[in-house]
Amino acid sequence: MDFKIIAPILISCLPTYVFANFDEPKPTLSLGASSMALVQSVKYKDSSNTTNTFAGLQLIAAGNLTDNFQLQTSLYRLQYTDNSELTVYGNNFKANFGTGFMSKGFRSYLSVGIFSESFDNGTKSERINGLEVGAAMGYSFNKVSIDYGFSVRDSSDYQQDSLYANADVISATGFLNFSGEF
Repeated sequence: MDFKIIAPILISCLPTYVFANFDEPKPTLSLGASSMALVQSVKYKDSSNTTNTFAGLQLIAAGNLTDNFQLQTSLYRLQYTDNSELTVYGNNFKANFGTGFMSKGFRSYLSVGIFSESFDNGTKSERINGLEVGAAMGYSFNKVSIDYGFSVRDSSDYQQDSLYANADVISATGFLNFSGEF
């Protein structure tokens, strides 16, 4: 037999063999809605401080690939709590590493991801992008789960835009997520 013909056939079958662990559950999709808050601690160069809080809803889709790994994306819309004219629209993409994504019971995980959002006050819009890291914990029932978590965001874009020029910004998010598994 010619090895040049057999080798590609065997290599193409390898992913099937690697992912065909019959003891593990099959990958699933989770869809959910979440309340989300974005809190920014701003310290201006003149020593004045302020905290800005945005709150709203987030729609989440997650692919539970194994019990220890999940890919997650979300879309959100947040309103500034002190001024309803300032709105934040955004999305993020995260890789979550932890336990319990595909099993019933307690779960906890760490996440690493990217975010992209727009601040819009009706007359001007600013685009912000960056990295985020976070942690969460929750509980999974039969086909429904609840998670509570937070993330800390890279604030360099916030400090360079016209919203917070000449300020040190610390940006963090918190969420309470309810999702169903399909």
